[in-house]
Amino acid sequence: MRARKPVLPMGKYMIVDTRTKPPAHRRPRPSPLPLPVVSVPIRAVRCAAGVNPQASLPGQCPGASMCSAVIRNVMRAAAVAALSLLPLAVTASASTGAGTVRADVDCPSGYVCIYPEIDFGGQPWVRRAVDGSVKDLPSAIRDRGSSIRNNSDRTARVYEKRSYSGRWACVTRSGGSIHDLRGYNLNDQTRSLKINRNDCG
Repeated sequence: MRARKPVLPMGKYMIVDTRTKPPAHRRPRPSPLPLPVVSVPIRAVRCAAGVNPQASLPGQCPGASMCSAVIRNVMRAAAVAALSLLPLAVTASASTGAGTVRADVDCPSGYVCIYPEIDFGGQPWVRRAVDGSVKDLPSAIRDRGSSIRNNSDRTARVYEKRSYSGRWACVTRSGGSIHDLRGYNLNDQTRSLKINRNDCG
């Protein structure tokens, strides 16, 4: 057995050799790792919200500056977290069962809109009715139209060839639409657009 260190009596006190290790119950315990939790005094939170926690101290707000800084940091972290989740939410809402991305867009008032997908799906090409006809549609929608909506006070005719020739389909004014150009043998064959005040027929 190991010899114990000498303990010398001195009246009512005892001198212990300080070279010995302190008892286990006196040894300092390692500090636990800090948890990622912010603790804010309730009074400081109420101060930051504009509520005086002490009616006897008007105008005084203990801890308000610290609380305001903490709240700003928490709000900034929440915003970053929300932005990081945004792409996932957009992907989930934009996907259909077939994996096709749909982005239905309403046709503005006074415009004729040609959509690249049936049932008014996808990003439409729009034309203000007062700007008149287009004898050769731009490449964005040329030979790509699948549905058409007319929210103007004029009629709209879409043709399969440039300069208003070939097969055509007429869309009535004030909300008229064709949700599927396949019924007119014009799906992905939109080449020109005539807009005028003549009735369809």
